[in-house]
Amino acid sequence: MPTEKRLNRLLFFLLGSKLSPYQHIHHGVLLIGGFGYLACSIFNAVFQTADVILSYVQFSLFVLIILVWYRSRFHNQYRRMAIVFMFIMVLVALPVNWIYNAGLAGPTYFLNLCTLAYIGVAFRDFGVYRKIGIALVITIPLLMVWFDLTQPEMIYSYPSELARALDLSFSFVVTAILLLLMMGSYSRRYRLERDKAEHLAKRLRVLSEQDPLTGLYNRRAMDRYLDNLASTGSVFTLAMLDLDRFKKLNDLHGHSYGDEVLCLYSEELSRLAMDNNGIAVRLGGGGVCPSSSIAGG
Repeated sequence: MPTEKRLNRLLFFLLGSKLSPYQHIHHGVLLIGGFGYLACSIFNAVFQTADVILSYVQFSLFVLIILVWYRSRFHNQYRRMAIVFMFIMVLVALPVNWIYNAGLAGPTYFLNLCTLAYIGVAFRDFGVYRKIGIALVITIPLLMVWFDLTQPEMIYSYPSELARALDLSFSFVVTAILLLLMMGSYSRRYRLERDKAEHLAKRLRVLSEQDPLTGLYNRRAMDRYLDNLASTGSVFTLAMLDLDRFKKLNDLHGHSYGDEVLCLYSEELSRLAMDNNGIAVRLGGGGVCPSSSIAGG
């Protein structure tokens, strides 16, 4: 249990509250993407599968994405930082990766597909920004193909077929992992949204069946409870109680004092009902407080 609590605290620190599913999952995607670029930077530098400039750019993207995550997570700038991240990916990361990672012969198309999947799902509620992002992530690769064909001397070439094979294999594995993580993350987001909706629905039902002052059940809850007992053929006891001279108490000492008395009385009534496997109900309001304690057989 202590380990689970520490893990939950760590996830809350990194991702935020689960009650905000979009932000929670988006922060996870930012961290995954950022450290993915860090891994690519190290891999390209070690195995020389791309121009050294790309390793520096990828490391810079790692730092920049972590900064975007920080601003989104701790400065309440989720929407703004999500849009910034999208434009960084589409206008900077993908074109640079194309030029310095072998163009048509390299793995940038993998990253384009990953980015397209991300924008299509994560930006569902971003209106025009989602359309712009999708349009750019489809158009820019076509422009880069034209650039590749007309300016081949500007595109980095692999030093060997072995370097190309290593780079394509590594990029494929990284992209596959990112896609799986994103699909898992957004499946989790939908579960979080469902759980949040169920929690709110349950809370609304409780509020609709509860007296706001005393916390006792109201007439709606009593009717449902009695219907349930009747449908199961249970034997039960229904006791009706009333506070004598409660209006006089209100008039003499004020309504605040009367509310305090009413709440203390309700606590006793709730305890009594609970001891008898029943519920306590407030049937009236105003200056008089008739209540009913119902216990199952």
